[in-house]
Amino acid sequence: MYALHGQELASRSRRLGALAIDVAIIGLIVLMLFVGAVMGNDSGVPPESAGLLTVAFLVFYHVLMWTAFSATPGKMMLKLQIVDRNGWRIGIVQSIGRLIGYGISTLFVGLGFVWIFVNRFGRGWHDQIAGTYVVYLGPKKSRSRDMAGDLYKDLMGGPPIKRDFADPVSANTAQGDSGAGGQDQDTGRVRVVDVDDAKQPSADRPAVGDYPVADFSRRSIAFGLDVFASLIASLAALLVLSIWIPPTPDGVVGEDTARQDAIRLSIIVALIFGYLVYPVISNWMFKSTVGKRLMNLQVVDVGGQNVGLSKLLVRHACYLVSAPVLLMGFISVLFDDSSQGWHDKIAGTYVTYTGDGRVSDQRKARRPSTTGKGRRRSDWPTE
Repeated sequence: MYALHGQELASRSRRLGALAIDVAIIGLIVLMLFVGAVMGNDSGVPPESAGLLTVAFLVFYHVLMWTAFSATPGKMMLKLQIVDRNGWRIGIVQSIGRLIGYGISTLFVGLGFVWIFVNRFGRGWHDQIAGTYVVYLGPKKSRSRDMAGDLYKDLMGGPPIKRDFADPVSANTAQGDSGAGGQDQDTGRVRVVDVDDAKQPSADRPAVGDYPVADFSRRSIAFGLDVFASLIASLAALLVLSIWIPPTPDGVVGEDTARQDAIRLSIIVALIFGYLVYPVISNWMFKSTVGKRLMNLQVVDVGGQNVGLSKLLVRHACYLVSAPVLLMGFISVLFDDSSQGWHDKIAGTYVTYTGDGRVSDQRKARRPSTTGKGRRRSDWPTE
């Protein structure tokens, strides 16, 4: 379980339930206020004006709720709260930025909202644009805010309502993780990992097995090299297959159907070899292709071990899923906390960087860093 300064991050199912409640409330209000104006013949309100009023209502509804309460009614019912990176309530500027992120997420066929189920911390594109997180306040009844407080503080954000870890196991685990830099606690139950300990700067990337995950730039260069290597492999396969292409018989005038079919079949087989067979066999036997080997990358499973042949076949076949949607399946490596593309998510694989050596060796050579107030941060995350 991930936490932000002691506040548990909201689960995907709880956020989905809050979204369903908000959609029902907004839909009911819009139906009551504006549909009658559009459908009525004697209302005197043109449809264009009704549409603008609807948009204005949606903007006012979200900005007001997020600024005043840090939550919409759906989130309030399920005890969720929107906070910033420091765990504080968001202000009007971040509320407007989050609403703009809503629009961007909607324009890309809702991919920004689907990203909640992809991101490790459950953050959609709107959360990443506005720098917000959604936290769970816990089963206890939350203390209501003083609505007669300072208006400036209401508009610019303030301290959040933090969860009280009433469960001794959860409290001990949270304290142990904060004090030991997110190290695993032998409780046999859910382990609380703070966002600070799970998400490090680029120099301290999350590790899979005993190596950190590879960054987007290094993977991009390796991908370009592999495209060139796949082309060479396809041409080599076509050269070998050309031996079995029958020559044109003497005395035949016009097109030889059998020869043309053999040429087409050879081209198809050569392309399949370069696209699928070569990279799958390379990753299966050596954990890497030519491009990945030159960039010190390797493809591993969640435990950092060799990936099975079936998973690799699925991974490379899913390139056809990552590529068509504006290459978003590949670009997602840039935003994902574990640097996974859609094909990696589907196949359960990771690409790690081996150029700096093992994480365990670097831990021995480096001193732990701190985040202030005596709060320690581990050299490398445990996830």
